[in-house]
Amino acid sequence: MRAILIPLLLLGPAFAGDGDLRQRMLEAKNRVFPALVHIINVEEIFHGGVRRKNVNSGSGFFIDAAGHVVTNYHVAGQAKKLFVTLANKRKVHARVVAGDPYTDLAILQVDPKEAFPDGPPVFASFGDSDRLEEGDFVMAMGSPLSLARSVSFGIISCRDRLLNTMRVAGHETGKYNTWLQTDAAINPGNSGGPLVNLSGEVIGVNTRANLAANDIGYAIPSNVVQRVSRDLLKHATVPRSWLGLKLQALDTLADTALDITDEGVLLAEVAPGSPARAVGLEPGDLILRLNDEPFTARFHEEVPALYQRVADLPEGKEAKLLVSRGGVKKDYLLNPVPLGRRV
Repeated sequence: MRAILIPLLLLGPAFAGDGDLRQRMLEAKNRVFPALVHIINVEEIFHGGVRRKNVNSGSGFFIDAAGHVVTNYHVAGQAKKLFVTLANKRKVHARVVAGDPYTDLAILQVDPKEAFPDGPPVFASFGDSDRLEEGDFVMAMGSPLSLARSVSFGIISCRDRLLNTMRVAGHETGKYNTWLQTDAAINPGNSGGPLVNLSGEVIGVNTRANLAANDIGYAIPSNVVQRVSRDLLKHATVPRSWLGLKLQALDTLADTALDITDEGVLLAEVAPGSPARAVGLEPGDLILRLNDEPFTARFHEEVPALYQRVADLPEGKEAKLLVSRGGVKKDYLLNPVPLGRRV
């Protein structure tokens, strides 16, 4: 009799908690689902002298009452003709407001009166991605394989995954941020959709999937999305400064004979026509400080934050780098320029 009662007692509390989890999932889903959209990108292509229509799809979500939609740049950032299908089954035209290929984010807009003729516009709210921990429950929403209005469930399996940069519209994407890794299923078509916590807040934008793995997907953290979205709506671009530095984490040299400390970051390459080249910085230099603040990347995952610090430098104001070369430390003054400009 005891052999039967003991497993039942162990299972009892788990079943009791399932109802609470289900209720939280439903409440969170219902907060975001009305803001979810299915995006159809219609392009005309010419192949072999014949004009054809090419249709791509993805996901997105409303972020304000003005009808602005966040999605991925690779979904709609260069689209000529866009439609979005809303939760109320309405299909409306959308236009591209602005995009940022460096983070693979874009802002679209629809006429809110056309999209929501029977009531106020609905939109999702952002949460703080910096507060996430591995093991937190999340839901990935979107249109996987063009199957609109889908949701998958899982956990955050890594909160600061570093991925190789990819080319989006000729630009490196993923240089300025790490990624949220989740086992909530993300498939082609989920791109641009929200990753949602159990409070019903968007804590990421679904962007990439590892199709060779079993449900390993990646999302852009919501704090990155919010910062980029604000810049795109205000400036139609994301202002970034550039010094021409290619950085390398110190742990990549752990197996070499080089005498590397825990302080600083290695300068792996200096771009031609860059402010760094103009002042004489060289590959192999060890950068220790930026504007008198520590500038260190011991591990790969710490490098994107350093690139973001450089990007945030004000144009027209000199930046000071403390550099060690052959054990000799020296300050260099550089003039930041907008990303993409040469000196």
